Amino acid sequence: MASSVESEIMEIALRFMESTEIAEHMRKDKSWFDGWGRLMRASSIITGSRASLEDKLAALRLIAQKYAEIESESGSAQNISDDNANEAALELDKLIEAAEFMLHETTENAPTGTVFLLKSSYLTKDDLTTTDDWEDIVPFASFNAAKSRLLREEQMFRENYGEAIDYKSYTISKWVHTQDDAMRRVITWYLSSEGLIWFADINDHFDERLKQLADDGRDLDDLNHELSWLTVPYLPGDIVTIDCRPTHEISHAVIAEIHDGGQDCCGIQAIYMTKGGELQQFALKHDINAGRISLFTCMYRLEKYMGELPSWEAPLKKVSEMLKSDPSLGVENAEGDFFSRTGFRHNIKNYLPDHLDAGDVVRIRGLCDDCGETRPDYYAVIVNRHSLADDVTILFYHCDHYSDHGRLYKASLRHELGSMSRYSFTQCEEDLPGKYRPLIALGEAIKDNPSIADDEVYIERIHRELNRKVYRTQELSETKREENL
Repeated sequence: MASSVESEIMEIALRFMESTEIAEHMRKDKSWFDGWGRLMRASSIITGSRASLEDKLAALRLIAQKYAEIESESGSAQNISDDNANEAALELDKLIEAAEFMLHETTENAPTGTVFLLKSSYLTKDDLTTTDDWEDIVPFASFNAAKSRLLREEQMFRENYGEAIDYKSYTISKWVHTQDDAMRRVITWYLSSEGLIWFADINDHFDERLKQLADDGRDLDDLNHELSWLTVPYLPGDIVTIDCRPTHEISHAVIAEIHDGGQDCCGIQAIYMTKGGELQQFALKHDINAGRISLFTCMYRLEKYMGELPSWEAPLKKVSEMLKSDPSLGVENAEGDFFSRTGFRHNIKNYLPDHLDAGDVVRIRGLCDDCGETRPDYYAVIVNRHSLADDVTILFYHCDHYSDHGRLYKASLRHELGSMSRYSFTQCEEDLPGKYRPLIALGEAIKDNPSIADDEVYIERIHRELNRKVYRTQELSETKREENL
C-alpha cells in the first residue's frame, strides 16, 4: 500500500460502510484495495450504499480529486493501479457525469406536459412481501411537488402513529410528452421515507444519449449491489444480523462455510430461516433473501449477533453450536451439505426452545401456508420431547372460535404445525386466557407423573373442565351484554 492519498481514498469509501465490524476488517484486510480495480471497488461501496445521491456524488468527486493529486505528484497513474489506471479513471468520470444528470433532472426545467409519478412500496405486516401501492398515485408537475407529497405523508404517519416505517420506500418517475403524442419514461428515482434519493434508473431505451448515460451510471441504478469481492471476519457457526431494509425485514443467519477466502459472490454460505419457516442454505452476498431483490446488500450492515434470537429463528442457535463444534458440517460439495449430513432441517424438536420440557404449557403462533395470515393462538402441553423420534408429543387443546367448545387430544407437534409456517413457541404460566387455565394443572400433573398423559379417564376429565370454562366464559359474556342493554 502506497501513499497517504491512497489511504484517504480508502477511508472515503469506508465511511459508507454502516457496519463498524466490516469497516474495521476492511482496514486490516486490504486485499479488496489491491490492483487496478481498487478505484472502482471504492466507488462501488459508495454508489450501492444508503447515502443520498448528493453525498455519493460529492464522495466520487473527492476520490477523483485525490486520484488527480497522485497523478500530479508522480507524473503517471501507476501508483494507484497497474496497466488499467487510465481506464479506471475514465469509468469514474463517467459515473460522476451520470450522477450529475440524475440530480439535474430533479430541477425545475421540465418541458410542458412532463409528469412525475409518485409510488410507495412497503412490506406488509403478515406475509412480509413487498407491495406497490398504486391506489393513491397522483401525477405531479414537478419532482419537488411529488417529493413534498411524500414528506407530508410520512409526517402524517408519524403524527398518527408516533414512528416511521422502516420497511417503506418510494419511487418518483419522470415521464415526458413525445412528438407521437405518447408519454415516455426518462428516469426513475428511488427514495427513502425521509425523501433522500438513493439511486436512479435511467431509461436506456429513450435515446442514444440516455442509453450511454444509463450504461455509465449502472452502478447507481443496479439493485442489490453484491460487493462480491468483500471478505468477512467471521467463522463457521457465527450468527450474523441480516439487515436489508427497507425491502426485507431484519433477520439472522449462521455462517456455514467460507471457501476461497470468500472473495466471490458465492464464497460465503449461510443458513437462515425463510419466510415460510424453513431452514435453507444460500450465498450470503446475494441469495440470502431466497432470490428476492434487495435495494441494499446485507454486507453494509452485517454484524455478529450475540443476543437472544426471536422465537421463530430459535433453530439457528443449534445450527450455530453444531457448526462451531464441527465446521466441516457446513461444507457444500458432491458428498452433501449440512442438512444431508445432520438431518437437522426435518427435526421438529429443534424448533422448540431448550428451556421448554415435558409439562410446560406453550402458546403456538404461526402463519397459515394457504392464506399467509396469522393463525389464532393455539395452546398445548408438552408430553415428551426426548423420544428417539424426530417429533414432539403434545396434548393439544383446540378451541374453535366459531363453536362453543374445544377438543383436548394427544397429537404430534409436526402434524399440528403442518398447515403453518414461521411458527413460534412461548411458555405460558399465569398469563393464559381464562378458558385455557386448566392446562396449567394438566402440565403440573404431567411433570409429577408423565404417564398421566396416557390416562384416558383423567384426560377426559380435564377435557370436560376445559369446555366448562368455555361455557362459563360465554355465559359471563352474555350476562354482561344483557346488563349493558
